[in-house]
Amino acid sequence: MKIYKYQLEITDSQTLALPRGFKILSIQLQNRKLCLWASVPESTYTDDITFLIAGTGHETPEGEYIDTVQLDEFVFHVFYKE
Repeated sequence: MKIYKYQLEITDSQTLALPRGFKILSIQLQNRKLCLWASVPESTYTDDITFLIAGTGHETPEGEYIDTVQLDEFVFHVFYKE
């Protein structure tokens, strides 16, 4: 397993191809960019994972909660579903 970083856009929904068997470690800001760190196996098989981002006061998306990130006065809550 290795640790990789993936940059996320601050948008309602986006899909990334992650190696099968990944484990999300954290989501934080790095240089004002939203980044996800995951432990991933060395696998040629990938799964499309949808990441959902909701601001405070918005509807909670269906999916598994990962983390909350603050950027200035904005607060984003990140979820994912396979």
